[in-house]
Amino acid sequence: RMDGDFRVTVEKLVKRIFPDKARFIHQLDYATSGCLMLGLDKPTTAEVHALFTVRNVTKEYLALVEGTMLESATVNTNICIYEGPDSVKANGPPRKKSITTEFRMMIGDGSEGNPGRASETHIKPVSRGMYQGRCVTLVRMTPVSGRRHQLRLHARHVGHTIVGDVTYAEDRVRAEGCDRMMLHAWNLSIPYVPKPGGEGAEEVS
Repeated sequence: RMDGDFRVTVEKLVKRIFPDKARFIHQLDYATSGCLMLGLDKPTTAEVHALFTVRNVTKEYLALVEGTMLESATVNTNICIYEGPDSVKANGPPRKKSITTEFRMMIGDGSEGNPGRASETHIKPVSRGMYQGRCVTLVRMTPVSGRRHQLRLHARHVGHTIVGDVTYAEDRVRAEGCDRMMLHAWNLSIPYVPKPGGEGAEEVS
């Protein structure tokens, strides 16, 4: 867990190592492993956070998805909060009693009441193989935007749900049989502009 009322969280670990110094520049979804960027002072944090805001950062993820994906795909959709009968608010109680009570997002349908926000992801197959006796594909996912649950929704949108993603799985029981959700933040690159008098700008990963 990134944060929250849990015994072990990334936030508590960071505070133990950098008391009163480190600040999260961005977030990772629960169950997503990999690169996480921190700022050790307010000016640096603000400067780098601004790069995320204007989408001047390259984020690449590796995911193991269900089925055999043969061709690359670019997904452009609106993403909004799921408001079905079994929906819940973020960090809130369920609207009605249901076995499904986790917070979810959904692909927007363009309705006036819940239009969602634009999102874009590039998905490229890397290799194919077997996992627990079924066909899977390792893909590289490059999000252009940063919506909540974006990669998980876009993987499902192209018919290849991320392995172990219980929330969005077509086969929930099979997803629960995995050790974890197979989504990993693999690479994070930001432009580095040196102070006056230094060498030219470059990209840092």
